[in-house]
Amino acid sequence: MKTTADYLDALAVETLADMADSFFSRRKGLDDAIEIFNAQAEEVKAKAENVLSVWRTFHRLLFGPEGLNDFLRIAGLPRAGPLAYVEEGKPLWRFTPPMALTAKGRYRGSLLLCYQALASAAKEYREGVYVADPKNPKRKRLTPNYDSLAALAAKLSAEIEAVNTGQPAYCMIGFAKSLNPAEIQRERVTGATLGNMEAKVNAEMAFEQIAFADLGVPEIPLLPPLERIRDDLVRLAGRLHKDHAAEAAALLKSLAPS
Repeated sequence: MKTTADYLDALAVETLADMADSFFSRRKGLDDAIEIFNAQAEEVKAKAENVLSVWRTFHRLLFGPEGLNDFLRIAGLPRAGPLAYVEEGKPLWRFTPPMALTAKGRYRGSLLLCYQALASAAKEYREGVYVADPKNPKRKRLTPNYDSLAALAAKLSAEIEAVNTGQPAYCMIGFAKSLNPAEIQRERVTGATLGNMEAKVNAEMAFEQIAFADLGVPEIPLLPPLERIRDDLVRLAGRLHKDHAAEAAALLKSLAPS
């Protein structure tokens, strides 16, 4: 016949099993979510480099600070941020200049073409695009993008904080030990306690917080649609070509695919 102690032992075992299941399943779920996040971050980082390669090419077509400042004013962009400067020595986006009757028209068409490519790449980077799901071609899925990645990072950061503070690893160990008074007494007698290990255990098993700023995914702004600023860009192209006609011809030749 089972005694009260037997029932209490069984309850303790069941409680411990439930706690362990909750503890480990939550950590496993967070592990999986972080793995997916890191994979998406790599894809978004590659898209950022694509945007910046187009920007480096467009920046060259502006012929220096004066053209850059005029463009930033036209596009309503701040004079700081990823689209206010370029990193030298990085890959450029290459394109075939559109056909035109004059060198001026060829340069103007190239500036507009490059801007359209830049605006499209920035939009895809920030918001993503819907593509066929390779697992189910009848469905569409949104490609990884900066905005979704930033939202996911915020959710993961909150969950990491909740797990690290609300379910620290030592809590599980401490609860398991509390169900075994004989073991606690033995540790007290022998001095072999883990009490001074709590901080170390929690630190070693804590999840590392998301360092979003270190992912290499800059906050590239969305750009106005080409049609909205076409006239301003056409006038800018006219001014720039007037001052840099010889340079423009050589530049377009150098930017063509090899």
